[in-house]
Amino acid sequence: MLRLKRSLAPALLLCFFSLNAPPSQAAKPAPPSVHQLIAPQVRLLKALGSPVLVPGYVPKGYELDGLYLQYTHPGPGGGPGYELRYRCFCEGQNSMFTLRGSTGGFGGPGGDEHFSVSHPQLGKITIEYFKPGGLFADLKQGYYLSDWVGKGPLYFSLVTGNGELADESPPPSRVEVSKIVQGLRYLP
Repeated sequence: MLRLKRSLAPALLLCFFSLNAPPSQAAKPAPPSVHQLIAPQVRLLKALGSPVLVPGYVPKGYELDGLYLQYTHPGPGGGPGYELRYRCFCEGQNSMFTLRGSTGGFGGPGGDEHFSVSHPQLGKITIEYFKPGGLFADLKQGYYLSDWVGKGPLYFSLVTGNGELADESPPPSRVEVSKIVQGLRYLP
């Protein structure tokens, strides 16, 4: 399934690629990779022409929900980008985390709490935690947001939840978020 969406960013092309295999491929086993990407999705990410980060660790129960590719206007704050969304319908909850790659548009407020993890290739990465009712009074559920990291032209960040103040889905635990960030790997 290919779905194109419009965004507020000028000339933004956003594509969604579902993991639903055609009936002829339905009997094939799941890919052995931790990141859960299938070969056509890997080719699409490589076609961005920049190094791409993928999870080297995904918590139990989380599955790749979608790959979103985007291309915005050339120049500062524009260019290629992607999102890998992982979702877990664990214990009746709809928990989610997203790994984003972008060439710009960074910034925003700091969280209510923060901690750092060490990554073998990316160095120290700070992760902010936004408390419910903290900095954003209408925030229903806390969420984590990592620093933007990388050497460019794509930079990467991890965020939990769906990015809406009314989101009531719990994020992965702090320990799991740390493991996800520490496990990030460049796609070979």
